[in-house]
Amino acid sequence: MSEPISRRKFLRRTAAASALLALPFLARFADAKRIGLRGGGSGGLADDPNALSGALARMKEEDKPGVLILFPSDPAATLSLAGDLTEILASKRKESRLLLCQAVFVTLPVGKLPSSCQAPEHSVSQAVVFHLDSSGKPVDKFVWEVGLSDKKLVDALREMLHGRDGSVLRARMETQRATLGARVCGQIDAALLNLGADEFRPREKASDELLAFAPTATAILAWALRQTSDPEIKHRLDEIFKNLFNAAPADKPGPRLPHGFRPSVQSRGDSCPACGMGFISPDARLFLNLLNK
Repeated sequence: MSEPISRRKFLRRTAAASALLALPFLARFADAKRIGLRGGGSGGLADDPNALSGALARMKEEDKPGVLILFPSDPAATLSLAGDLTEILASKRKESRLLLCQAVFVTLPVGKLPSSCQAPEHSVSQAVVFHLDSSGKPVDKFVWEVGLSDKKLVDALREMLHGRDGSVLRARMETQRATLGARVCGQIDAALLNLGADEFRPREKASDELLAFAPTATAILAWALRQTSDPEIKHRLDEIFKNLFNAAPADKPGPRLPHGFRPSVQSRGDSCPACGMGFISPDARLFLNLLNK
């Protein structure tokens, strides 16, 4: 015969169980803080004199465009923009990964803008975003009103890097093809064709081949993704960008961390009370302690 429990004890147990079910979501939030993307220091900006030169070197080596984000001079707006970039870098959205892999991102404070870039008139609470070609020459720019959603920032970046009708992306794709040459492009085209093959093994082989080409062929793959209507090809191209993004280190400049953007140092916290292995943030542990009192 089961032992009756009081209403208070029942509510306490069910609340604790609900909190445990929510731990994966709490851990995701804590992970975004831990990998260096929110708060602390100078609000996400690094005092790195080599940020721009490092980004320019990568743009030339990987034949990619650049996105230069000039942070606002207002400290509160700087923190807000750092939060926007945090959400984009920690996001699992396909659109974010695509842009972060396709271009080299660099953040600079006011006063560090190169002479080749002329900032339009803007307020101290606004950011300026420049589109650079692979040689570092500015080709487009827009003023960003800090505080709008990170999704709107991604939409603005996509329009800048791809063009409303895709013309900017197409031009970048053609430039990459000219750089890679006919032989390599022939291999890429054959692999793209095999992504939609009837048999599984040719599709897997094509995915592996394209992932190897991906670092210097992002515009070619992004253009193929834009043009295809085949669900299988779309899925596999999305997975290639996902794997390319996830393979990059989170603590070094690359797809997962813009040049000049400094991760904040966060406490790792304690292990999960249930298994002793998974990460649980101090905030989540405090929440659980309150439920069990």
